[in-house]
Amino acid sequence: MQGTFFTKRGPWSLPKAVGEDKFGEVAKHVLNKIVRFDTYSLFEEEVTENEAPGYYDIVKKPMDFGTMKKKLQKGDYGDGSTAMSALYADFLLVIDNCILYNDEGGDVIDEAARIVSFLPETFASACVAIANKSSKRSRQRKSG
Repeated sequence: MQGTFFTKRGPWSLPKAVGEDKFGEVAKHVLNKIVRFDTYSLFEEEVTENEAPGYYDIVKKPMDFGTMKKKLQKGDYGDGSTAMSALYADFLLVIDNCILYNDEGGDVIDEAARIVSFLPETFASACVAIANKSSKRSRQRKSG
């Protein structure tokens, strides 16, 4: 059974002040910042059988930050809040898979919990930054 430890928490959506057309900017900001929080690069690339024997017997929907970057670059997430929700689901899938495969109370799960704790603030700060940037551009056009 695929784990849903975190994915039941609910999706993200883009605030009206940000705008549905700003998904790409917000997503890049969030993904790049979360990758930097992955101090040991545990979730940076696809898990291999050499690193984690039996991983693919347990984890049926693998996900990692590198795959997420590729999906973002190719436009696989789509647009707007629907895309933001899908990106959020992939972040949580990375963490769910970690919990599903690793022993409870281990260092890898502790690191996953630390990283996921940054998600809400990282998403919020990305939205604020993009909204402020958009607002500033709008004011410049009106005064220019």
